[in-house]
Amino acid sequence: MGDMTETKGVSSQDPIRLYTQALNSYTEKVAAALALKGMPFARVVSEEPEDVQRWSPIARTLPVLEIDGRRKSDSIKIVKWLDELHPNPPLFSGDPRIAEAQRHLAEWSDDSFTWSWNRWRTARYP
Repeated sequence: MGDMTETKGVSSQDPIRLYTQALNSYTEKVAAALALKGMPFARVVSEEPEDVQRWSPIARTLPVLEIDGRRKSDSIKIVKWLDELHPNPPLFSGDPRIAEAQRHLAEWSDDSFTWSWNRWRTARYP
């Protein structure tokens, strides 16, 4: 099962790192996918904008997953990448039509949640 510990400093021997903020539902999706695949990882948590910029210089969003020095951002893209790198157990159906429907449902739920999340944050932190 994946290592769910929060780490400030991570050793260079950790093969998989999940960069995130303390509160990020998209990170939990990636952490669940890693756990389902039995892939241990280190969770690296920071609220500092400089860390986000360093970990995700192009997208500037978290989570970011790093495997063997390669990084990927966007939880949906990360989950697809995990299935490409480690096909078993699969995260999506073997039936291409069902797998596509599963990916669309995941994208829809992310988009819906993002709208609600942003509205809540704006109300809570004006």
